[in-house]
Amino acid sequence: MNYVITSTLPEQFGGRTKSLLDRTKKLVEQADLNYTIITTNYNPYYGDIYEQYYSENKVPRSVKMMNIYDYLADRSYSGDRVEQPLEEEGLTYREIKKNKAYRYFENGEYVLYKSYDPEDGSLKFIDFMDPYNRKRACRKEFNKRGKCHRKINYKQGTTNKLEEIYYDDRGHAYVNQTYDGTSDNKIIRIHHFTEKGILEFKTEKDFFRYCLEQMIEDSSTIINDARLLDKPMCELKGNDLTKIAILHNTHLQSEDINDIKSSYQYIIDHADEVDHIVALTQEQKKRSLSFNF
Repeated sequence: MNYVITSTLPEQFGGRTKSLLDRTKKLVEQADLNYTIITTNYNPYYGDIYEQYYSENKVPRSVKMMNIYDYLADRSYSGDRVEQPLEEEGLTYREIKKNKAYRYFENGEYVLYKSYDPEDGSLKFIDFMDPYNRKRACRKEFNKRGKCHRKINYKQGTTNKLEEIYYDDRGHAYVNQTYDGTSDNKIIRIHHFTEKGILEFKTEKDFFRYCLEQMIEDSSTIINDARLLDKPMCELKGNDLTKIAILHNTHLQSEDINDIKSSYQYIIDHADEVDHIVALTQEQKKRSLSFNF
């Protein structure tokens, strides 16, 4: 099987994603190869983005698109919608018309904030308010099918994350990401809940590597378009894997060949751990030769 791994497939995209999609389309249509694109960011609306790419012929429908979180959750983008009622027992509310949102009060105390999609009317999220500082204590996010897919807990009195809990379509938690509680929202550990027990990852890149190992078969070719995924790809365990890194931009910050962008340092230091490194221009190829790629 052939795979393209990338950090994200955005709704509105620039050069890197355009290049990735154009290349994949040509490999499928002109070289008669099968491809799967895997993303590693979290986006509960990927179903809509996939359909947009297909309908606009960015890639053929034979190209499979997968996300690591959707894979772990066994997520489905089809099915009946669960209606989320506007009313909350024991609470009164006031509409904020410009935002399609509502504030809820319990005997005069501000306790909830609900936000709805202005186009389809679906519930987007509920903020549970901390009465002592009028900031949200936690947020529950809902997908377009009306199911809670993520809960975020915040450090008291701030909007700094403490943890994110991810839920599958049955409401079962499958991932917990713990943060350091600062404004940097730095991940300090990740737990994945499985039938066999709880797996812990110290870094996000370790988590990415684990997910890719579950999704990618032996004897596969992997094309990596994101420097974020260089380390997970290089450390990926498997038999007869062909690993290819695509350089979309120059690895230099200036004309000094030793002035290397930090995002490129790993692939430069571990060039012997991939099978091919592809530069998109002759100039980039010439500059890359100084590192014996």
